[in-house]
Amino acid sequence: MVTVKQVLGDSRLSSIKAVKNEQVHYTFGFWYWWDQAEVLVETLYLAKLFYPEKFGQLDLEKEGAEIFKKFYGVNDAFSALAKILDLDEWTR
Repeated sequence: MVTVKQVLGDSRLSSIKAVKNEQVHYTFGFWYWWDQAEVLVETLYLAKLFYPEKFGQLDLEKEGAEIFKKFYGVNDAFSALAKILDLDEWTR
């Protein structure tokens, strides 16, 4: 897994505009599979990222918790995943 911190700190990428402006964002994208719960949460995250005027107040941690609970029947699964993957940007 590559983190935002790793990308921002990689000198080979320092000339890229997004790196210079610290506009690098983590997405699940395609790992080895495409988890449906993650896709739904990531769609909300991208909406919040690209349309802050419409979705800026969206509580992604709350929405993620509800989606993961519905899919997996487990409380706080999204919060746990967010901590493991260091998704601070998603949950603030």
